[in-house]
Amino acid sequence: MAISRRNFIKTGPAATAATMTMLSPKARAQSYPSANQFPGRIVEVIDSDMNPGNVNTASSENTVLDAQVQDMFDEGIKRLTGKNSVQQAMETLFPQKNKVVALKVNTISGRIVTRKEVVKAVITRLISEGITTGDNIKIYDSRNNWAGMSNSYFGTSNVTIDNINGQFNQHSSDPIKNEHNQNIGYADPLFEADYLINIPVMKSHTNSGIGAITLAFKNHWGTVRPDCGNADKLIAVNGSPPIRDKTRLVVMSALHATYNGGPTSTSSAYTLKTIFLGTDPVTNDFVGRMRINEKRDEMGMSPKNTSSNAIPERGETAGLGIASSNGLITMDMASLTVSRSNGIHINTSQYLRIISGPKASAVKISLAGKQWQPEKVTARVYDLSGQLVYTQPGISGKTFVWHKQNQKGRTSAQGRYLAHFTQDKAAFWVSFAI
Repeated sequence: MAISRRNFIKTGPAATAATMTMLSPKARAQSYPSANQFPGRIVEVIDSDMNPGNVNTASSENTVLDAQVQDMFDEGIKRLTGKNSVQQAMETLFPQKNKVVALKVNTISGRIVTRKEVVKAVITRLISEGITTGDNIKIYDSRNNWAGMSNSYFGTSNVTIDNINGQFNQHSSDPIKNEHNQNIGYADPLFEADYLINIPVMKSHTNSGIGAITLAFKNHWGTVRPDCGNADKLIAVNGSPPIRDKTRLVVMSALHATYNGGPTSTSSAYTLKTIFLGTDPVTNDFVGRMRINEKRDEMGMSPKNTSSNAIPERGETAGLGIASSNGLITMDMASLTVSRSNGIHINTSQYLRIISGPKASAVKISLAGKQWQPEKVTARVYDLSGQLVYTQPGISGKTFVWHKQNQKGRTSAQGRYLAHFTQDKAAFWVSFAI
């Protein structure tokens, strides 16, 4: 029988325990904001089969991707919370019903923006799982450059979409001051909300004072006025009670991302086919910066700031979360479409031979067929829970060699694994044991 995207991942207590072990010991020993239920944990959900379209039209409504992104969100939210169902996961994150929920998006650029498909996936589950109703959902940013956006796209005519330019009030008798000693005002929708969901987009920035990245922390530049142009003030804003105590979820949109230049430039845009889910903005920005720096390294560029003065590290110092990738869980939705009947179904015509097993120093899989062009093949290795273990773009001489290590160079445990080979639209699976 075909195994669906929803039931391929391990469920039950074993899966929950496996996920919980990803937490750093520091996360269990230290106190973090109560809304940050899973400090240090972040789920990276990839759909390698996705075609997210042209970055220049990414702000338009794309119903073609709605189902794919919804599946990504659903699987990610279960993996984040360790729950068996989407409803249990949502109730864990949002324990009180019928509350007002604010969604802080990034629409400063009409191109590199928070994808509406990601926002729709969040809204769909807020409503379908009985967390709240459409009239209690407020989407906001200081600018609205979502071309052609309509309430009907989100499945309800009651969602409020606010372009809040000018709707900033102090809401405090002891306001934070920015670097120019000006009192900072907060966006009105934030104070009307009981819960806050931060939905940034993974982008580069030119402001070195904030680490030259714009992720979860920098997303709240659009929550306050006047602007906060340095790391200290941005940390103070994110650490203030209205944001710190209401943020129940961070969902970073990275179907497209940028690795260089300013936040409105598309010259360094690239396709990542990814969303990130967590409750820890520090971990989100640490992992997001790590992915940006990986792309910069690939392009022969120096990395973004990773010193103790950078945003994630300062956020950790301020007690807002954990600046680490130790709790990173990566999964590819492509692995959830495997068919199996009393085991994994394999297309044996696509490979010539496999050398594997506990005694083999490396796994070697030789591909068959003239259609395979080694430099265009991407090989991915998964464990049977659907977690991505290793990725290799390009193989040598039609033979994939895996030295039984994950992407961080750590030796993988003995057991059965899946190899997924893709080239353009062609793909096949191989099962093997080490």
